[in-house]
Amino acid sequence: MARDRSPADFIPYARHVDAETILTHDGLLLTVIAIDGFPAETADDSELAHRRDVRDLALRTLGSSEWAVMAHVLRRPAPARIDAPVVGAYAAALDARYTGALTARRLFEDRHFLTLIRRPLQGHVGLLEEFARLARGAGSSESARHDRAADLRAIREAARTLLASLEAYGARQLTTVAHDGVLWSQPLGFLSALVNGALPRAVSAPSP
Repeated sequence: MARDRSPADFIPYARHVDAETILTHDGLLLTVIAIDGFPAETADDSELAHRRDVRDLALRTLGSSEWAVMAHVLRRPAPARIDAPVVGAYAAALDARYTGALTARRLFEDRHFLTLIRRPLQGHVGLLEEFARLARGAGSSESARHDRAADLRAIREAARTLLASLEAYGARQLTTVAHDGVLWSQPLGFLSALVNGALPRAVSAPSP
């Protein structure tokens, strides 16, 4: 009987390259940006149009097949009660009525994430680039290190561009954090959450 696949088979982690960047089993680089969101319902149409244009401009800088951008929304049930001080009988009655209406509904909390992936050029262009790379002796370990360093600089710069364009949305790059002498990885926590269906929490980063 075939063995069930381990959950680890679905997590593309090979190792951390730096605090924010992960190397996958396939040799790709990825980094994750968490986004808090923006109160679009109360914003002016002109502001929404401006923010859309800023987002589009940032994404157009990633218009090459060397880039992939993946969006994920992780959802969990959210408590309906809003804990706030209530003063006066009228306010208490209004609060009780509003809370009752909320608890009758099923509410959720959404967490938004963008995963930015740096990869080789795709398609015929990528194939020609690979032939040219091999022809100029790019198969050496020194050349591979040079290419990896260039890709790492590129993904760092692209992440900075996205973070700047999404600043109003509370965008932040997932990273590693040290706690009680243990290094914890937020990016690994995110990848684990995709497999386990739970909201992400940092997990301990394995040693290289």
